[in-house]
Amino acid sequence: MNPRIPKVNQLIQQELGMILLREFDLPDGVFVTVTRVDASGNLQEAKVYISVMPEVSKEDVFGTLQKNVYGIQQMLNK
Repeated sequence: MNPRIPKVNQLIQQELGMILLREFDLPDGVFVTVTRVDASGNLQEAKVYISVMPEVSKEDVFGTLQKNVYGIQQMLNK
């Protein structure tokens, strides 16, 4: 495994967490956490694991993220 991959995973996790905190108005009491990032060996794609509390808000949060996935990717690329 490339030694850069864990560093890239950590950087993506931190930056994505900040993007979610800054750019999305979540209802009071809803917490979204980026728990893990797994980038591919060639860094072309990454799987992002997200936790949502409380669980009942999960569908709304994931729907919002899915609608804004392109914009999130653009912010992350910058």
